[in-house]
Parts: sequence; structure tokens; C-alpha cells
Amino acid sequence: MNEAIAELQMEENRLCLDKEKVNNVLATSRPGAHLRPYRPPHFNRTYEGVRRK
Repeated sequence: MNEAIAELQMEENRLCLDKEKVNNVLATSRPGAHLRPYRPPHFNRTYEGVRRK
């Protein structure tokens, strides 16, 4: 029983490490990616123009 639990915990740790690596790669490739959702460069101009008219 304890062995099975230990194996599950090891698998969970591996998954957590993989997720951290992925997050680090994303954060370094696009700084602030975790802070703001992605928008195309002219998002504000195009959509504000449509709203005003």
C-alpha cells in the first residue's frame, strides 16, 4: 500500500516539474505572459473604432 502511494507521489512530482518547466519557457519567451491575456497589437484601435461609430 505504501509503495503504491509513493509511486503516485513520484508521478505527481514529475508532472509538477514538467508544468513548471513549461511555465518558465512561456514566461521567458513572452515576458508578462502570466499577467495579461494575449491581444493582437492593434486590438484597441480596431475595436474602439467599431464601438464609437
